[in-house]
Amino acid sequence: RAANEKQLLEKERKREEKEKQERREAESVARAAEEKLKLEEAVRLEIQEKERQEAEIAARAANEKQQVEQKRKREEREKQERQEAEIVARAAEEKLKLEEAVRLEKKRQETEIAARAANEKQQLEEKRKREETEKQERQEAEIVSRAANEKQ
Repeated sequence: RAANEKQLLEKERKREEKEKQERREAESVARAAEEKLKLEEAVRLEIQEKERQEAEIAARAANEKQQVEQKRKREEREKQERQEAEIVARAAEEKLKLEEAVRLEKKRQETEIAARAANEKQQLEEKRKREETEKQERQEAEIVSRAANEKQ
């Protein structure tokens, strides 16, 4: 019985030793996996930072190129605007001259029309007065004629 108990104790000790060894190995594997994850994360962050820097450099270069292009376009536009302004100024000057000529001609025509209208009005007034006078003279002649007829 003592030998049997000794054998059981030895078996128990070996099992515990085996479990202890398995725990140590599992912890070692877990630490190695954790280290691997940390390294992978560090590499990923480093790559991400390099990509960010490259994107920043590319953005700055694109921005500078865009600014140069905008400056060129602005200068071109300003030159064109100056030329157009000169053309518009000359055209406005010509327009003012034409408008003045038209205004003077219109005023001359209006004066002429007003003079004709006044003349026609005067002629109509004279005709109306003449007709009124003739009518009155006929009426008076009629009265005189009737009076003469009645007298006879």
